[in-house]
Amino acid sequence: MSRRRTWTEITVVLMLSLGASALWSVLQIIDDLSQTTPLGEQSTALNSSTTTVQYVDLARQLLGIAVDLAPVALVCMLLWSSSRPHLGRLGIDRFRVRPDLGGAALMALGIGIPGLALYFGGRALGITVAVDRRHWTRTGGRSRSCCSRPSGRGCRRRSSSSATSTPGWATSGGVGGR
Repeated sequence: MSRRRTWTEITVVLMLSLGASALWSVLQIIDDLSQTTPLGEQSTALNSSTTTVQYVDLARQLLGIAVDLAPVALVCMLLWSSSRPHLGRLGIDRFRVRPDLGGAALMALGIGIPGLALYFGGRALGITVAVDRRHWTRTGGRSRSCCSRPSGRGCRRRSSSSATSTPGWATSGGVGGR
Protein backbone atom coordinates (compact mmCIF):
# COMPACT_ATOMS: atom_id res chain seq x y z
CA MET A 1 0.00 0.00 0.00
CA SER A 2 1.40 3.39 -0.95
CA ARG A 3 2.12 6.08 1.61
CA ARG A 4 -0.35 8.45 -0.09
CA ARG A 5 -3.18 5.91 0.13
CA THR A 6 -2.43 5.28 3.79
CA TRP A 7 -2.66 9.00 4.59
CA THR A 8 -5.85 9.30 2.51
CA GLU A 9 -7.45 6.47 4.48
CA ILE A 10 -6.36 8.02 7.79
CA THR A 11 -7.84 11.37 6.70
CA VAL A 12 -11.16 9.80 5.71
CA VAL A 13 -11.44 7.91 9.00
CA LEU A 14 -10.59 11.04 10.99
CA MET A 15 -13.18 13.07 9.07
CA LEU A 16 -15.77 10.43 9.95
CA SER A 17 -14.90 10.69 13.63
CA LEU A 18 -12.61 13.11 15.43
CA GLY A 19 -12.11 15.49 12.50
CA ALA A 20 -15.84 16.00 12.06
CA SER A 21 -16.25 16.59 15.77
CA ALA A 22 -13.44 19.17 15.72
CA LEU A 23 -15.02 21.02 12.80
CA TRP A 24 -18.43 21.11 14.50
CA SER A 25 -16.74 22.35 17.68
CA VAL A 26 -15.06 25.21 15.78
CA LEU A 27 -18.44 26.23 14.35
CA GLN A 28 -20.01 25.99 17.81
CA ILE A 29 -17.39 28.25 19.40
CA ILE A 30 -17.86 30.78 16.58
CA ASP A 31 -21.60 30.69 17.29
CA ASP A 32 -21.00 31.05 21.04
CA LEU A 33 -18.68 34.01 20.54
CA SER A 34 -21.23 35.74 18.28
CA GLN A 35 -23.94 35.71 20.99
CA THR A 36 -24.72 38.87 22.95
CA THR A 37 -24.09 37.06 26.25
CA PRO A 38 -20.35 36.93 27.05
CA LEU A 39 -18.85 33.47 26.70
CA GLY A 40 -17.98 33.25 30.40
CA GLU A 41 -21.65 33.80 31.35
CA GLN A 42 -23.05 31.11 29.02
CA SER A 43 -23.68 27.55 30.17
CA THR A 44 -24.38 24.22 28.55
CA ALA A 45 -25.97 20.94 29.56
CA LEU A 46 -24.34 17.79 28.25
CA ASN A 47 -26.61 14.95 27.08
CA SER A 48 -29.75 16.99 27.60
CA SER A 49 -33.08 15.31 27.06
CA THR A 50 -34.70 15.91 23.66
CA THR A 51 -38.20 14.78 24.60
CA THR A 52 -40.45 14.32 27.61
CA VAL A 53 -40.87 10.61 26.82
CA GLN A 54 -38.02 8.86 28.64
CA TYR A 55 -37.96 5.72 26.48
CA VAL A 56 -37.83 7.74 23.27
CA ASP A 57 -35.01 9.83 24.70
CA LEU A 58 -33.11 6.68 25.69
CA ALA A 59 -33.66 5.23 22.22
CA ARG A 60 -32.34 8.44 20.63
CA GLN A 61 -29.25 8.42 22.85
CA LEU A 62 -28.51 4.75 22.06
CA LEU A 63 -29.16 5.26 18.34
CA GLY A 64 -26.77 8.20 18.35
CA ILE A 65 -24.06 6.06 19.94
CA ALA A 66 -24.66 3.27 17.40
CA VAL A 67 -24.47 5.68 14.47
CA ASP A 68 -21.29 7.24 15.88
CA LEU A 69 -19.70 3.77 16.11
CA ALA A 70 -20.63 2.80 12.54
CA PRO A 71 -17.34 4.13 11.05
CA VAL A 72 -15.42 2.05 13.61
CA ALA A 73 -17.34 -1.04 12.55
CA LEU A 74 -16.63 -0.23 8.90
CA VAL A 75 -12.89 0.05 9.54
CA CYS A 76 -12.90 -3.25 11.47
CA MET A 77 -14.81 -4.94 8.66
CA LEU A 78 -12.47 -3.63 5.96
CA LEU A 79 -9.34 -4.64 7.90
CA TRP A 80 -10.66 -8.02 9.10
CA SER A 81 -8.32 -10.87 8.33
CA SER A 82 -9.45 -14.48 7.93
CA SER A 83 -6.45 -15.67 9.94
CA ARG A 84 -5.82 -14.96 13.62
CA PRO A 85 -5.44 -12.34 14.99
CA HIS A 86 -8.39 -11.10 12.94
CA LEU A 87 -7.72 -7.42 13.66
CA GLY A 88 -3.95 -7.74 13.81
CA ARG A 89 -3.53 -5.01 11.18
CA LEU A 90 -5.03 -2.61 13.70
CA GLY A 91 -2.70 -3.87 16.42
CA ILE A 92 -5.56 -5.61 18.23
CA ASP A 93 -4.65 -9.06 19.47
CA ARG A 94 -4.84 -11.04 22.68
CA PHE A 95 -1.09 -11.24 23.18
CA ARG A 96 -0.41 -7.67 24.34
CA VAL A 97 -3.43 -6.93 26.54
CA ARG A 98 -1.60 -5.39 29.52
CA PRO A 99 0.74 -3.13 27.51
CA ASP A 100 -2.18 -2.06 25.29
CA LEU A 101 -4.40 -1.24 28.28
CA GLY A 102 -1.55 0.60 29.98
CA GLY A 103 -0.92 2.65 26.85
CA ALA A 104 -4.64 3.41 26.53
CA ALA A 105 -4.80 4.52 30.18
CA LEU A 106 -1.78 6.80 29.71
CA MET A 107 -3.31 8.25 26.56
CA ALA A 108 -6.62 8.89 28.37
CA LEU A 109 -4.75 10.62 31.20
CA GLY A 110 -2.64 12.58 28.72
CA ILE A 111 -5.78 13.89 27.03
CA GLY A 112 -8.10 14.15 30.02
CA ILE A 113 -5.92 15.95 32.54
CA PRO A 114 -4.85 18.78 30.19
CA GLY A 115 -8.45 19.02 28.95
CA LEU A 116 -9.78 19.46 32.48
CA ALA A 117 -6.99 21.94 33.25
CA LEU A 118 -7.92 23.98 30.16
CA TYR A 119 -11.61 23.92 31.13
CA PHE A 120 -11.08 24.95 34.75
CA GLY A 121 -8.45 27.52 33.76
CA GLY A 122 -10.82 28.95 31.18
CA ARG A 123 -13.64 29.08 33.74
CA ALA A 124 -11.35 30.91 36.17
CA LEU A 125 -10.54 33.44 33.44
CA GLY A 126 -14.20 33.66 32.36
CA ILE A 127 -13.50 32.58 28.78
CA THR A 128 -15.23 29.19 28.62
CA VAL A 129 -18.85 28.08 28.78
CA ALA A 130 -19.98 26.59 32.12
CA VAL A 131 -21.13 22.97 32.09
CA ASP A 132 -24.46 22.52 33.84
CA ARG A 133 -24.02 19.74 36.42
CA ARG A 134 -27.58 18.46 36.12
CA HIS A 135 -27.82 15.43 33.84
CA TRP A 136 -31.31 16.11 32.48
CA THR A 137 -32.11 19.75 31.90
CA ARG A 138 -35.52 21.09 30.98
CA THR A 139 -36.94 24.53 30.27
CA GLY A 140 -40.67 24.81 30.85
CA GLY A 141 -41.15 21.04 30.61
CA ARG A 142 -39.31 20.72 27.29
CA SER A 143 -35.62 20.88 26.61
CA ARG A 144 -34.35 22.86 23.69
CA SER A 145 -31.17 21.80 21.95
CA CYS A 146 -28.93 24.24 20.15
CA CYS A 147 -25.98 22.00 19.58
CA SER A 148 -24.72 22.29 16.02
CA ARG A 149 -23.24 18.80 15.86
CA PRO A 150 -24.80 16.59 13.21
CA SER A 151 -25.89 14.06 15.80
CA GLY A 152 -28.16 16.64 17.44
CA ARG A 153 -27.58 14.93 20.81
CA GLY A 154 -26.04 17.78 22.40
CA CYS A 155 -26.11 20.76 24.41
CA ARG A 156 -28.54 23.36 25.50
CA ARG A 157 -26.95 26.76 25.84
CA ARG A 158 -28.37 29.42 28.08
CA SER A 159 -27.28 32.60 29.73
CA SER A 160 -26.66 32.33 33.44
CA SER A 161 -28.62 35.58 33.89
CA SER A 162 -31.78 34.21 32.29
CA ALA A 163 -33.46 30.88 31.63
CA THR A 164 -33.93 31.48 27.91
CA SER A 165 -32.17 29.21 25.48
CA THR A 166 -30.10 30.46 22.62
CA PRO A 167 -31.83 29.27 19.45
CA GLY A 168 -29.85 27.17 17.00
CA TRP A 169 -30.40 25.32 13.76
CA ALA A 170 -30.49 21.94 15.55
CA THR A 171 -33.58 22.68 17.66
CA SER A 172 -35.64 20.52 15.34
CA GLY A 173 -33.58 17.43 16.09
CA GLY A 174 -30.38 17.92 14.11
CA VAL A 175 -29.25 16.47 10.82
CA GLY A 176 -31.04 13.32 9.80
CA GLY A 177 -33.90 14.01 12.17
CA ARG A 178 -32.07 12.84 15.28
